[in-house]
Amino acid sequence: MATGIRRSRRAVLKTGAELGAILALAACAPAPPLPATPTLAPPSLPTPPAATSFTEWGWPLPYATVSARSIDWLQTQNWWPLGVGYQVLWSGQDAINAIIRDERLLERRGLPVTFYSFASGVAVDQALAANRIQAGTVGDVPFLALIERDAPVAAIAVLSPNEKLGTIVPLSSRLQRFSDLKDSGLSVGVLVGSSSAGYLTAAAAGNGLVVNQDFFYQPMDNSEQSTLPATVAAVAPRQPVGDLILTVHRTGRLIDLVYPYHFVCGFMMVRRELVENVPDVVQALADSVQEAILLIRYDPGRATGALASEPIARSFPPSLLRETTDATVSFYKPTFAYPFVDFWSASGAHLSSLLANSGQATGVIGQDAWGGLLLPQFLQATYTRLGWRIPDRPPWIPPGWTGRVGSPPYPPYATVDTLKAPQPWPGPGDLVRPWAFAGTTYYP
Repeated sequence: MATGIRRSRRAVLKTGAELGAILALAACAPAPPLPATPTLAPPSLPTPPAATSFTEWGWPLPYATVSARSIDWLQTQNWWPLGVGYQVLWSGQDAINAIIRDERLLERRGLPVTFYSFASGVAVDQALAANRIQAGTVGDVPFLALIERDAPVAAIAVLSPNEKLGTIVPLSSRLQRFSDLKDSGLSVGVLVGSSSAGYLTAAAAGNGLVVNQDFFYQPMDNSEQSTLPATVAAVAPRQPVGDLILTVHRTGRLIDLVYPYHFVCGFMMVRRELVENVPDVVQALADSVQEAILLIRYDPGRATGALASEPIARSFPPSLLRETTDATVSFYKPTFAYPFVDFWSASGAHLSSLLANSGQATGVIGQDAWGGLLLPQFLQATYTRLGWRIPDRPPWIPPGWTGRVGSPPYPPYATVDTLKAPQPWPGPGDLVRPWAFAGTTYYP
């Protein structure tokens, strides 16, 4: 029999209550009243200065800076400096935010920022609901939770796409595949309200299982999951915790991966008030995200050093932080951050349906609604200034791919398991103007 603890009905009800209480916190967090917004002329994005040179990592100089008008507006809202939240030990977005913070990429654009680190997307949601932050990175499930509560948010970039999520069991476990959980009554440790929970829901649907019937969620943070405790039969951790178990501790083995069921991702989200009143602030955020991606591609050691300095990361070898950062930031073409509306709205609508059908959400956020939550215009402006062509498909989708987003199982596509080196950049058709990177000028 597989290891782990079967759940009684009372325990299941208790877990459900805990889950509901955790998700409700973000909705109920008290938000301080905002001062009245002053009457201003309709905002518009200023024309950025013409590029006269490039940094070694490919950013055009001089930097475009936010306007005095936008600074005044932020100050009237008590959003000065701007608050930005991110999650520690979630590979990809943690490195990007750490580089934006440590290299002061937003300050270079005239935007002072206070960064806040959190242990989960639920905590980021709570901070946004309490007006502690005005922008931040969350996974797809926490983003859906905000949408479901009509939070005034929108996504301007995609981070950590196709993260290597999976189900890990102890080496001695009799579980060989995800379908072995059917009728097991076993518990799986997972961070509640996370993309990992979304993956488990998608994997259950893909294997004909029912969450909290065939197997049960056991709320568990990343540090506890890394120990593979005997109280659960398996865990579904985020990266780099998954690879810490598999390649450093060598105490577990992988029996399932997310790729056939779901395109997992995170979002750089902003409050809609920023989009409506100070779009140049949002543009500065989008530019900083893309610049951080380029800087990490140019010098990944900077990101590794920034991550290793986090107290919570002391148990993670720098080599592991480097490997997971490479996999989640540098392996795909740098246009992975572009919020492809058709792609991500179909994926988000499918995930929303799965969560609703399994009782983890109260309603379905359809594809049309999703389309209004993804704002590609900011990275479009970023790519125009860089001299890049606006991409027509995500870099992990090969030409002639026969899958349909939202209708798994998906045919193979490029993942960290199939890419052994970064995708070439720039390639044929990627540029519309000359662009310089690492001492080399590339031409269309």
